[in-house]
Amino acid sequence: MHLLHDVHCGGASRGRVPVVDRPSPAMARTTEITIERMLPAAIADVWALLCDVARIPEWVEPTLAISRSSSATVALGVEITERTRIVGPLVLTTSWKTVAFEPPHRQVHVGTVPLSHETVLELRLQETNRGTRYFHTVRYQPTLRLLGRALEPLARRQIRGSLERSVDNLERLLASSPG
Repeated sequence: MHLLHDVHCGGASRGRVPVVDRPSPAMARTTEITIERMLPAAIADVWALLCDVARIPEWVEPTLAISRSSSATVALGVEITERTRIVGPLVLTTSWKTVAFEPPHRQVHVGTVPLSHETVLELRLQETNRGTRYFHTVRYQPTLRLLGRALEPLARRQIRGSLERSVDNLERLLASSPG
């Protein structure tokens, strides 16, 4: 089952209220994109893969390589720098810090991503009798003012597609794992 929704929050009272970093009315418009997927794997197996820093490029579609990490596994406070394909051949550096870590259910990363203000990535897991329900949410504020707003529909489509392919990769890796 695939579920996908985009939300635009102009302030704390509009749109779906984000779980992390609730925007103030003075903040720029925030875009939220969530992918939901039922994964036929145990929550412990999904969590282990999400926490393995070396395996991030195997499933996160735009991540080409991990340049630096303060730990081999994701945990509270871990900082990761990666080489990321943003658009077409454009490869830039993105940096992330884990700001919430609740094993095996939730991790939140705040990052610096080109062409956006602070970006928040939230990964959530729910154990079910059929496997694990996975939620992958990205919240960001586009930069470049009018140009950023004009490019926002294209950016949303690209991010949504990238998230879908990343979750497809995650699902394939879990299916090929022994256990």
